[in-house]
Amino acid sequence: MKMTKAVFILKKPIVVALVLAGLLSAAFQTQAQCNWGISTVPQASACAASGKITVSLTGTDVGSLSNILYSLEPVTPGGYAISPNGSSILENIPPGQYKVRVQATCNGTVMSNYSDVQIQGNYIAFTAAISQKRPALNACNTGQATVTVTAGRSPYNIKIQSAPAGYTGPVTFTVRTSPFLLDNLNKGDYTISIADSCGSTESTQYLTIAELPPLVSSQFYPHELSVIDEVCNRFYVSAPYILANSSLSGYDGSETPLMYTVAFDGGAKLPYKQMNYISPGNNDTIILPAGKTLKDAYGKILTYYVKPPCGPEVVINRTLYTPFPYFSSTPNCDIDFDARYTLNGNALFACFPLYTVFKNNSTGIYHRDTIKTKTDNIYDRVVKKLPYGGYSVTCTTADGYVLYENNNWVVNKPASNPYAVSIGPYMGGSGNDGAVMFTINKSTGNFVEGTEIQLVGPSNYNFYTKTSSLNVRNSFFALATTTDTPARFFYPGTYLFRVTDNCGSYELPVTVAEKEAYRYNWSISQRETCTGLKLTGAGSCTYNNTNYPIYMKIITGPSGFNNGVVPIDSSLILPSPGTYKIAVSSEPNNFYASFTFTTINNGVAEKYITYDYKPLGVDVNSSWGWVCPGGADNDGSINVQAINGRVSTSGAYTYKLAAAGNGIAGPYLATNTTGKFSTAMSGGAYALMKNQNYDIRVEDGCGAGVVQTIKVLDVGATQIASSDKSQYCEGDIIRLSAFNMPSANVQYQWTGPNGFSSTAQNPTVPASLPNAGLYQVVITGFCSASITGQVNVRVAPTVITCYSAVTDTSVNPYVYGLLGNWRKVKSYVNYGNRTGNSNDIRQDGFFANYTPYWKSSAKGLQLGDNLPAGGWVWTGEVTLYNKKGYELESRDPLDRYNAGLYGYGNTLPVAVVQNSRYREAAFEGFEDYDFENNACGASCSTPRSFDFSSYKSQLDSTEKHSGKYSLRVDAGKAAGMTVAVTASDNNSYGFTSNTVLDNCGGSSGSQYLLRSVRATSDALLPAFSPLSGKNILFSVWAKEAQNCNCTGYSNNQMGIVITQPSGTTTVIAKPVGAIIDGWQRYEQVVYLPADVTKLSFTLEAKGASVVYFDDLRIHPYNANMKSFVYNPVSLRLMAELDENNYATFYEYDDDGALIRLKKETQRGVQTIRETRNALLKE
Repeated sequence: MKMTKAVFILKKPIVVALVLAGLLSAAFQTQAQCNWGISTVPQASACAASGKITVSLTGTDVGSLSNILYSLEPVTPGGYAISPNGSSILENIPPGQYKVRVQATCNGTVMSNYSDVQIQGNYIAFTAAISQKRPALNACNTGQATVTVTAGRSPYNIKIQSAPAGYTGPVTFTVRTSPFLLDNLNKGDYTISIADSCGSTESTQYLTIAELPPLVSSQFYPHELSVIDEVCNRFYVSAPYILANSSLSGYDGSETPLMYTVAFDGGAKLPYKQMNYISPGNNDTIILPAGKTLKDAYGKILTYYVKPPCGPEVVINRTLYTPFPYFSSTPNCDIDFDARYTLNGNALFACFPLYTVFKNNSTGIYHRDTIKTKTDNIYDRVVKKLPYGGYSVTCTTADGYVLYENNNWVVNKPASNPYAVSIGPYMGGSGNDGAVMFTINKSTGNFVEGTEIQLVGPSNYNFYTKTSSLNVRNSFFALATTTDTPARFFYPGTYLFRVTDNCGSYELPVTVAEKEAYRYNWSISQRETCTGLKLTGAGSCTYNNTNYPIYMKIITGPSGFNNGVVPIDSSLILPSPGTYKIAVSSEPNNFYASFTFTTINNGVAEKYITYDYKPLGVDVNSSWGWVCPGGADNDGSINVQAINGRVSTSGAYTYKLAAAGNGIAGPYLATNTTGKFSTAMSGGAYALMKNQNYDIRVEDGCGAGVVQTIKVLDVGATQIASSDKSQYCEGDIIRLSAFNMPSANVQYQWTGPNGFSSTAQNPTVPASLPNAGLYQVVITGFCSASITGQVNVRVAPTVITCYSAVTDTSVNPYVYGLLGNWRKVKSYVNYGNRTGNSNDIRQDGFFANYTPYWKSSAKGLQLGDNLPAGGWVWTGEVTLYNKKGYELESRDPLDRYNAGLYGYGNTLPVAVVQNSRYREAAFEGFEDYDFENNACGASCSTPRSFDFSSYKSQLDSTEKHSGKYSLRVDAGKAAGMTVAVTASDNNSYGFTSNTVLDNCGGSSGSQYLLRSVRATSDALLPAFSPLSGKNILFSVWAKEAQNCNCTGYSNNQMGIVITQPSGTTTVIAKPVGAIIDGWQRYEQVVYLPADVTKLSFTLEAKGASVVYFDDLRIHPYNANMKSFVYNPVSLRLMAELDENNYATFYEYDDDGALIRLKKETQRGVQTIRETRNALLKE
């Protein structure tokens, strides 16, 4: 821990210096880290998997790179990936987020760079459907069809592959929008193909255009006639209606090819106009002969002529009838009544004004009413408060025509209960299963405004209303739904209604039997076909114990369906994916489900069918091309796996091989149903070349097709086995990955450390020290020979962080030595001028302007005034102490740091470093892990520069470079550590006191009390954590347990991994010098960039033999280190390692006397001095 920086400074000025043994400067030749990176240019995926990434290498050291491998990894697990290979162009990529990885070797160092790339694209699998919009008129080419295209990529190509003999229109269409109308079609069968610009084709579409029979007059209904501007010698004529239940329903719009004209009373035809009654410009005017009015036209014939584009025209004769007044009464109880009448029929075909007279046959009193114009109220005329009795009633037009005459119209007083209830189905024939309606009839005339109608029972239904001015025209009131929210229909059961009017209240019970409602019982079976999902119905309908035929129709769904009506035992086709509403009705031209109601029905007569069709595609994760390792450049193979689509009865897809760019229309090199192509299978017809693209067109059994480009990769140039990280911490998951070889026959066999075995392609292993080492995968069942790959997995040990009583919530600084221990912090020397210039040493040499460092005052000793003027200059500062009071770090006025590392329970220096901070240097000789004092808290002692406690079981005394122990790494295993890298040193102390105001009284006023003392981790000694932006020097000794008559070892490796936000860089340490007594020194300079976050190193045994490591040191490149190794029992110095990590060995006799001094040099270990002492016996 850091000790307090409050120090005791001696009263007399003295010079204090931290004296370190002189360190010889070592000259190292720095090998600069490789400067290179990657840039990517993505190309969007316009089709399902057509994206492309071009990778370029950048930087000044690109020329030094070798063994370059390019790979693509998905951000989301399980996505599309490209295994490491030598091609810098990554192709045939579906849209998504990816990470491009480039791995290369630079001057023996394996390095990786990453780049995040997004492949844009919104391609959705292509679907299309075609349906008849309207049939052709008899002997005409007026049929129409609607082509609906969903998703895919425009423009779309529509091609009529076959057509009836009479079709003469175009056969190809290029469209960009949907839906598209095919027009001018004559009757017959059409075969149509639809494709998008990616080469995807929908299943072959089959279209049948029906032909209507010749037109007949019953298909049309003349529009209502109307007088013009109250002028009685002319009237309007509009185009006739096409009846709703007519097969001509597709010919009533603004684009109808039908024309019409009229002729009055056998006269000449007027000019033909389009039969579109909605457009005012299509109306005609009939002007009567001079002196004639509308009364002269009554009974005459108005002839309509409907003319199709081909075939005979239809003649429709219409007799011009008069308007017909309808008279009714509304009783005012037993007092009097209101007479009402309305004009029906051709209500506007009259000469206004109209004069109506009511003459009381008993009293002779007249009551008159006049309708002045056609815009006056002609639908609800009221003459109020007439006495009950008989009347003579007439209605006469302005031109003298009597529309109505009744000389004995009788209205009597009402009976005691004038109301009755009748029952009927409510739209049951059109598919509203079980629903009924009630009609409340009034026998004595029309309803009175404000009459209340209430449903009293059953209680689960609610209905209440008051009649309005509209109801007073009628003697009945119909109700089909409740007044709940939402409303509901009425179904069979017993009901009680109450009617209350101005004359009284009346209760009307009624029972609805089950037979009085339409009931439907039906089902649908489904079957996939080439044109869509085929629905076949079955069922029946009953009403009043009678069975009725039922019909089926698509009500709603994705655009493009045929809305025709078919019998229940026939079929409907759902052409496109989506949800459809299917309904039944006993009336083929009337479907209740076609109307938009908010009322809740029982849903029996309608069903919702979801067509979950998945268009044809290619599984790019299971499709690829390759050349086996060692194969010729033209010995390629391609496997393609189709998915979805409609395979039909053949049960297979058709695959067609073509050169790149020829996949849509050919020519094709080969065709099969397996999706497997290879040079060996071609019989010489074609050769698949390494690193070339080929198009594969896949077709399903219904003619749908897609095109996918496949690149033939060189498996021999790919990385067969890999892991997701270069190094793991204990507790991580090791994710191994083998090269993806999409084949049903491929088999993977992994083996590795700790008895690991797996047949999965991408197995996972818990990261632990026993599981570190070399993993191997053998892939069989793909190429003729097995394919082998290896990956070395490094696992760093877990660093246990002890509980710190210092940094806890509160700490007593005196208990843990934070305060109360006074230590030297700075050393000062006086450089002031001296008196005298002679050699009189008794008189000369006094300070000329001396200022005492300390001065006495009433408060005790204090610093003197103006010390710099007095010649005081600081020469050194101690910045860190350990808990035993030993100096760990100091600096001089030139800001140069020196450090000392202590071991053996913080009692002996194990290294001294010049020009380095304490946190920047580390030394490990593996000697003092058994040096324990068994004191309380020893398990959380001051942190070591490196803590290899987790490898304590691997400390070996049979081989050592110096001292008694070395680190043994078994064959195929690794040992290592990960440390943090910091941007700067932190000289703050992290010590604060928290106070609280004392308000407990006292005349002296408020005082502050100490509440707690807090210390942060800055009060503790820093663990080894080098500073970024510097070069560091890594050095270690290694020995392989084998007889090696060689100049260097090859079965061990020291890797240094630098972790940055952009990825990791691995540097491999190189051997320096010859093998000395079996030991070889490794040394490597590593640069830590400014953004480094972690530094890891691993000591690996790569081969089949054990490797020993000893005397590991790391320090700044510009620093010098001397390290020391002691006997852990006697604490005698056993070795001293110089600035080049070469050792000087000390040997002792049994009495502890030094007898031999040996020096390790590049030429071997040589004895420098040997001494023998003995006592001669007298």
